[in-house]
Amino acid sequence: PWLFSDADRTFYGEPNPGYTRREILDLWSDFGTMMMQERPYLSLPMLTKPIVNLFCGEKFNARYRQFLSDPNNFKKCDNNFETFIDTCVELYDELAPGVLDKKPPALELSLIH
Repeated sequence: PWLFSDADRTFYGEPNPGYTRREILDLWSDFGTMMMQERPYLSLPMLTKPIVNLFCGEKFNARYRQFLSDPNNFKKCDNNFETFIDTCVELYDELAPGVLDKKPPALELSLIH
């Protein structure tokens, strides 16, 4: 997913939003909470799959993925998606300070082809 942070500029000629990973997870937390209210049949893996590789290539990526993949962590957060994502952000921030707040790199079109 982080590779696609330059997709708006590269493919559509539009400015990239330039969200940090923290901002992406905050937006996803709101979206996931809304989806769980509208569609209570959605499973946790369906909601976490789009963000599971957000830290690909970063240190402690495996710990992040493990947290998202363990349904017990969701239960510990009272089955509240926003609390679940907030807890994940806090844990990752402790493991790798600063990574969540880095802006995405500007990619060259040649790297995507």
